[in-house]
Amino acid sequence: MEIQTQPLDDIGQLTLTELDEMPLATLEKHINLVNAIKDTVRHYEAALHASMNKRFSERAAQLRQEAGKSTGTVRFEVDGFVVIADLPKRPEYN
Repeated sequence: MEIQTQPLDDIGQLTLTELDEMPLATLEKHINLVNAIKDTVRHYEAALHASMNKRFSERAAQLRQEAGKSTGTVRFEVDGFVVIADLPKRPEYN
């Protein structure tokens, strides 16, 4: 998988002076592009985290149960990676 970074690289190569001299419409175009890329990245990141959660949540719950706890952090190894699964305590209100 090749990551396409050319639009961001083009913006990143501009100096502050070049940005200062750029027409407002062009600045807006660049800002809109960066915002669209950030939205896409958020979507991809959410999908990747959901996949990780789906893949490891059952094992993490099993390890918590074996340790006699319903929340907290458990660690386990998968394919040479250490997975750290944290389930914080939720406050109870009366």
